[in-house]
Amino acid sequence: MWSSIANVDYMSLTAHFLTEDMKQILICLDVVPFPYESHTATNLVNFMNESLERWGLLEKLNVVVRDNARNIVSAMEVGKFTNIPCLAHTLQWVVKDGCLDNECISLLTATCRRIVGHFKHSVKSYKLLRQSQEILGLPKHSIIQDEPTRWNSTFHMLNLLIEQKDAILLVTPHFPNATRQNKELSTGEWDSLVPLVAALNVFEEVTLTASSSKVITSEVIPIINAVKMSIVCIKDYGNFKESLCQSLHRRYGDCENEPIYVFAAILDPRFKNKIFRSRTMAEKAVTLLIGELNALDIDEVDEIKAAENQEPTTPAPGAVWSLYNQLINTNSIVSIVLLY
Repeated sequence: MWSSIANVDYMSLTAHFLTEDMKQILICLDVVPFPYESHTATNLVNFMNESLERWGLLEKLNVVVRDNARNIVSAMEVGKFTNIPCLAHTLQWVVKDGCLDNECISLLTATCRRIVGHFKHSVKSYKLLRQSQEILGLPKHSIIQDEPTRWNSTFHMLNLLIEQKDAILLVTPHFPNATRQNKELSTGEWDSLVPLVAALNVFEEVTLTASSSKVITSEVIPIINAVKMSIVCIKDYGNFKESLCQSLHRRYGDCENEPIYVFAAILDPRFKNKIFRSRTMAEKAVTLLIGELNALDIDEVDEIKAAENQEPTTPAPGAVWSLYNQLINTNSIVSIVLLY
């Protein structure tokens, strides 16, 4: 759901799927004005069902990727859609919970905004900053003001301040006394920016990865585990590491027990069973997959083979994906083990 500049609300629906030769495709199905007066869960479900039915996809839907808005989450429950949260959108909430809502960090970033604001509004100070960059041999980058609604802009603002620290410190004594108030960072505050930017850089990198149109569900577990390991290695400030870990655990703490993520990761030949937090979790994932395989209706497989006038036999390695696609098209749930 989104609104245009003209304040018209729209709903977009995009389909992601694989072709027979395993090419990843995404197609925008709908970008249309939302026909209902309010964005209730029931109205959202009605719209989705109408759109999917119009495209003949209602019975072929595998999983819905959604944002974290309450009405969207409720719509998934009302419509009984299998769903997962958008990784990029959820990571933004983790950053907000862990860093930007932290009182110490909020005060620190507020001071940084005032410093940037001074250079934006004082021609004299801006010229002195340029001269200082020249003297110190620093890149002639302009420091930027962040947009509070976009956490990554805060990351870029703080990152540039660290880069230009020496030039800023060279110019600060030339500020008028009245101007310097609340527009200086102590040595400790400058030092604290380093671990904060390091933490935000982790989320910047994974958000860019997760925002790619080519990212797939199998990457969720390795990305989350990589983020957790990266956070552990970062120096703490204002208890933000604990807040980040708590938020990440609250939103993705059980991802290694979620079949959608587990099957996707373990069947991805890049990851197999090597990306779980522990050997125990890896073994549990394999057991979960085997249990799913044991639950398959073998008669349905035989029926598919009979329809092709073939004897039901164990598929050769080259036919694995062909069988997989046939089963998916009959609305069955199947996972092919590719562990070794």
